Amino acid sequence: VDGIDFADGSFKANEGEIRVFWKKAEENVRLEVSAPETLSGFIRLPINYTFKDEELGIGSSVKKLESGIYDVIKYK
Repeated sequence: VDGIDFADGSFKANEGEIRVFWKKAEENVRLEVSAPETLSGFIRLPINYTFKDEELGIGSSVKKLESGIYDVIKYK
């Protein structure tokens, strides 16, 4: 995400508040997500980014929506 160092936002859904915060750390990103357990969905990353814990997996730019902290890396 060129030109932006961090972003913080929230949305009030019927199920409760969804909050997302991310911050750049060199080429990588720290992503924090908070969402109600009753809400279902997915976290989708932009092209050329993947979740660090799934670096070698197929489809590693998508995860089931769960509250947590995620390390995201950019492919070079």
